[in-house]
Amino acid sequence: MERKKCIIQLKRIFILFAALFLCVTLCAAFTACGEQTEGETKYDVAIRVACSDGSIYEFPVGKNETRIDISYDGIYRTYRVSQYKLKGYHYNGWLDISSPTDNKFLTRCHQIDEGNTYEQLPSIGERGEYLVDIETD
Repeated sequence: MERKKCIIQLKRIFILFAALFLCVTLCAAFTACGEQTEGETKYDVAIRVACSDGSIYEFPVGKNETRIDISYDGIYRTYRVSQYKLKGYHYNGWLDISSPTDNKFLTRCHQIDEGNTYEQLPSIGERGEYLVDIETD
């Protein structure tokens, strides 16, 4: 009789562990599915680009480039995204970027020479034509 009780208790323990394993497996599967849909979400982004000379240039959604003529004054300029806005997201206002090294936006400055080749520079200051390229994920 004691042997039968022991077998019944082992069955209960086995069923308990099997149910626990099934619950953990299902939770992991649902979590993995949630992460995939979140990563695929894309938003249109409007940005404000700040120049080290104090100028601000706004790029609303749909405006990808602008041409700005600045007369030569010998001042070296750097550019960075200072604010952004996500269209279709729950934010209505501009979001500040507290640090230029927060890795939300990558900014590169290139000097364009006569052969239309680009040389990447940390800032803009010499006479010439330049391209400021801003990327984000």
